[in-house]
Amino acid sequence: MSMLAIIVTTCTIRPSSAAAWVPTPPPRRRTNASASSSITALAAKKSKKNTKRSTNNKSSGGGFGRTSNKSDDNNAAVLSISPPPTKVTAAAPTYDAKELAVYTKYVKEESSRRQTKKDAAGLVQISSSPLMFTMDNFMNADACTTLTEEDSEAFCLEFRDNVSQLLGGQMGALDGMKFNYASSRDANNDATSEQVSFPDGVHMDTNNDCIFRHLTAILYLNDVPTECGGATLFPLARVFDNDPVLSASKRLLHEKIGHTRSCGVVRKSGVNREADAQLLESRVGSHFLKNPSAEGAIRVQPQAGKLLLFFSRTASGMEDPRSWHGGERLRHAPRDNNESSVGATMEKRILTIFKQVDYGSQQPDLAESSLETYLSHQIQTQSQSLLRLSQL
Repeated sequence: MSMLAIIVTTCTIRPSSAAAWVPTPPPRRRTNASASSSITALAAKKSKKNTKRSTNNKSSGGGFGRTSNKSDDNNAAVLSISPPPTKVTAAAPTYDAKELAVYTKYVKEESSRRQTKKDAAGLVQISSSPLMFTMDNFMNADACTTLTEEDSEAFCLEFRDNVSQLLGGQMGALDGMKFNYASSRDANNDATSEQVSFPDGVHMDTNNDCIFRHLTAILYLNDVPTECGGATLFPLARVFDNDPVLSASKRLLHEKIGHTRSCGVVRKSGVNREADAQLLESRVGSHFLKNPSAEGAIRVQPQAGKLLLFFSRTASGMEDPRSWHGGERLRHAPRDNNESSVGATMEKRILTIFKQVDYGSQQPDLAESSLETYLSHQIQTQSQSLLRLSQL
């Protein structure tokens, strides 16, 4: 039974003629006798229980907020109820206008950094020369598979923006974008051949006088099984420094020849470089699929949504003699019953961004520098951004 305290407040209505009015004080608080007796009994019972617990544990004291002890003579128990602890609330930090601006900028940059880290979590470096990265699921695979060139504007803008984020936000007005389509039924694809070769030769992305071009981003729009070919091949990526093919590559670049099927292979400087061009193409032979570790090439197989990034120039701005590349021959898809007859047509679709050095309004002070020095500043910035992201 709980104790009830009834407080009755009375007041005297002030007469209109009274000079002064004094409110009648409330009556004194009354204590219900039976309630008081019940509390005393409850306290004694609680004290007895706590005393027994103290004896068993050879310690004194009760639960949280309660203590029990013995009186001097009559062992009367006293129940003491402690108030609950006071909750302390930390004061909100205060900033002046300058501090607030700095803090707001920090929060924005940190959020962007964390989002970039999340978005670039799958970026993998697969080569240092040429500097090369891949990233699976860079774009939605289903969207890539159903994409058509006629209905691609929004997709292309998203692709361009996503690549720009990987490069620290750099986006050049001179950057180009191109759709490429190939089929195993194309005249230059020998669909029944088992030989790994390049139906369109190998080339540098700086060919056709694209001297400011330095970075290529290839997005694969559909899957191509390994047995059907279609990979992007870099035949010189893993060759030794003293390999004769590197010397051939440098001779071609010195003659400003950027394609092994170019008419300039014979005409430039009156020197026939056809043998050098053939040597480059021959570095990937028919045994590649059987023993990839024996090859000096890097092979990137198409997979819907996969991104391939590679630099055609080194950090110094020079053309990288290992960055020659080409599309591997496409072969028909094999039949389910493994018959030797021609199977279904295999297609390969890619979307490519060709990045060119573009400083915009922030041109560096390099009036008397070489072309390579001029290009190197932005190349280094972008390559360092990709290297950092690949290490997250």
